[in-house]
Amino acid sequence: MCIRDRVYTVGGDIVDTRTFIAEVEKALPGAATWITCSGGDLPVASKVDDAVLRYDYPGLLRIPLAQGIGETLEVFKRQHAQGKLEI
Repeated sequence: MCIRDRVYTVGGDIVDTRTFIAEVEKALPGAATWITCSGGDLPVASKVDDAVLRYDYPGLLRIPLAQGIGETLEVFKRQHAQGKLEI
């Protein structure tokens, strides 16, 4: 089978919404005042198997949640600084 014919599941850190908000708050103090959640967790798989993806692409990086949040915030900050994003 050609690798391009495959569909992959991307794994990563699985956390509940409150933990995610706490991680955003660590990266951007004050952000938790803008983010709310209520009710239960989303009914999604709690463990995502990305073994096939890792097998086909053994050098693929796994980015921890805190790092991913930080990198995403930097993208938004750059976009804002360039006038491409209003806050």
